[in-house]
Amino acid sequence: MLGIADQTYYRWRREYGGLKVEQAKRLKALEQENARLKRAVADLTLDKLILQRQSRETSEPCPSSGVCRSSAMGALLAKTECSQEN
Repeated sequence: MLGIADQTYYRWRREYGGLKVEQAKRLKALEQENARLKRAVADLTLDKLILQRQSRETSEPCPSSGVCRSSAMGALLAKTECSQEN
């Protein structure tokens, strides 16, 4: 036939059979964009989970308020919040 397996031809025909060339190109572009966005969401979700875990592992209470904060944020906020309370 076209140098491809019959199964491949019929699968493509079933998926793209009713589309015009421009519609098929647009569909392919949208599928690629969707895949790119899914990867971006997965990366950001992973970053969020890593930061949450890091925050839980390094959390320590602020001596005056007793509110748990990450040590990095605690160091910044301790200078402002805790010193204002004293």
